[in-house]
Amino acid sequence: MLNTAAKIFLRGLGVVVPVSLTLYLVYAVIMASERAIGSIIETLLPNGWYWPGVGTLVMLALVFAIGVLTRVPLVNLVFRVTNWALERLPLVRTIYSTSKDFISFLSSSPEDDGGKKAVLVNIAEGADVIGFVTNTSPGESLSQDLGDRIMVYFPMSYQVGGYSALIERDRVQELGVSMEDAMSFILTAGIRSDTKK
Repeated sequence: MLNTAAKIFLRGLGVVVPVSLTLYLVYAVIMASERAIGSIIETLLPNGWYWPGVGTLVMLALVFAIGVLTRVPLVNLVFRVTNWALERLPLVRTIYSTSKDFISFLSSSPEDDGGKKAVLVNIAEGADVIGFVTNTSPGESLSQDLGDRIMVYFPMSYQVGGYSALIERDRVQELGVSMEDAMSFILTAGIRSDTKK
């Protein structure tokens, strides 16, 4: 009886916790947008015109507009100059280039993935690790003779972070799943409720 009640409780917890966490994160992003943009919009609009959520809508519209503007040659030039400047400032360079590369890595489509793939890396007899190929010719990037090795990034489960390693190409096997599915599998330590056939 007690065992059955515990199982039912854990099943309910398995539904409530992911939904609550997702809603909380969405709420936190919306509130951050409201705090950052909402107060500015409120001062610009006539009295009584502002309502909660306008800051978030403006933030989404701004991000979309910036994405569209990057296609305009003159604006693209401004972005490239800004990019060039940010990549040359000490400390700022590290934060900026790392976040930019990470977002670019995750948002690349299969058509322009540049060799980025989810892979299985053999680390010992009977032991494999899932990672992502981030650079197929790291020797060129480092101006070193690294032989036939590629750079693989290994994310950590239940954490933001991971580590990168230079791996011999013949120890790497392509998984044949999308980067999004592989990342979801890794981050949840293989515990997935939406297993796809």
